[in-house]
Amino acid sequence: MKLITVPNFTLPDIGGGYTGPLKIRLKFPQNKLGASEPLLTSGVTQKANFVYVRYIDDTHIQFGYDCWGSGGPMSDVIKIDFKQDHELLLINNAQLSTTFESPPNLDPKAWTKLLGSINLILDGTVVLTEQVRSHSVNPKTVMVGINVVGGSSAGDFFTGQIQSIQQLSWEEVQKRLHLGLSLKYLNNAVASSSPGLAWNSYCGPLRLEVRFPLGQAGQAEPLVVSGVTGKGDFIYVRYLDDGRVRFGYDHWGIGGIESEPVLLDKSRRAVVVINAGALMPPEISQLYSNSSTLKILRDRVILNVDGQVVLSKKMGSHPASPSTIAIGQNSIGGSTTAELFSGEITALTSKSTAEVLQMIDNGTK
Repeated sequence: MKLITVPNFTLPDIGGGYTGPLKIRLKFPQNKLGASEPLLTSGVTQKANFVYVRYIDDTHIQFGYDCWGSGGPMSDVIKIDFKQDHELLLINNAQLSTTFESPPNLDPKAWTKLLGSINLILDGTVVLTEQVRSHSVNPKTVMVGINVVGGSSAGDFFTGQIQSIQQLSWEEVQKRLHLGLSLKYLNNAVASSSPGLAWNSYCGPLRLEVRFPLGQAGQAEPLVVSGVTGKGDFIYVRYLDDGRVRFGYDHWGIGGIESEPVLLDKSRRAVVVINAGALMPPEISQLYSNSSTLKILRDRVILNVDGQVVLSKKMGSHPASPSTIAIGQNSIGGSTTAELFSGEITALTSKSTAEVLQMIDNGTK
């Protein structure tokens, strides 16, 4: 690999000469109004891919990707401080090999999504993530900060300063890009999230980071499903339109409740905290003798979206073993929801019972 503009650094090699995801510490140049400069180029003349930065004015930049002959997407205009250093995380197809298997510490669904996409994260914020066309390239043609293949996407050099270039770990990739997790990964996460031995493998309240899909108006999709056919419970989302949803709970054979309409952020991302009786140990558990306040959670459905309680009510639940708790999938039938959640669940962890109890204490009835 060549690295002309930063002679003191060598690009990482994850195998076969491919760099893998990169973390670049850099400072953008000032007074470059209207110019475009290369960040990462790959390929040869007329069969090249470009990741570049465009300078809008003295406080704004914009990132772009171009597949020679096919074009590509651009980010929104971004406000930055040109006097400060910035951290740029960069992944595109030229940095990865399609012949590699999914890394052992990266969910396979996330690996599939990375292949054939451009992903840029500036100072912790995802600024560009799109599926794109790309020319197949020799990894030895990958260059940072220089364009030797021509084309009109960017100038010849990046004229700012690059302080460091490091390989970005797959764990960071998974976390930073909010990549959707496979059902297998999610269910394994539930199985390993029990707060302690006294919980007998029950997970307790869950925290999900979710990106809701587009184009599902009128449909209901599962978030958490428990139990068996005829004796199950469903926590779901119902799409009113692309910007509004309702959350609901259905106790098979009895019925359930739905929240008031919830307005989604324009990114359609949300942090959803879920509590339901089926996530808690059975009523006979010694856990409740040791901590009587936990019994409150055994008898109540709670959904909190981005810090706001949208649903909280005492509701029954069917007996359910931990192995029947499924995330994003309804395999037990019933007409409440579709079979699968079509959005992305990008993270799943347990949620402190004390924090969930506090949601009730803060005026929720």
